[in-house]
This record gives sequence, structure tokens and C-alpha cells, in this order.
Amino acid sequence: MHRIRVLRQTAPADSNVVQLGLRLRGGTGQ
Repeated sequence: MHRIRVLRQTAPADSNVVQLGLRLRGGTGQ
């Protein structure tokens, strides 16, 4: 959970978008 805090401090919007994109990609299988 510490990594998430660091990512949020560096780029909250970017980290969230990247995480969401990765989750969507993994869920869809693409």
C-alpha cells in the first residue's frame, strides 16, 4: 500500500488512469 501512496504523490491522476487501464485490459483479456 506504500507504493500507491508514492504513486499518488508523484502523479495521482496518472497513477489512477494507469491502474484503471491495466485493470480493464486484464479484465477484458486484451
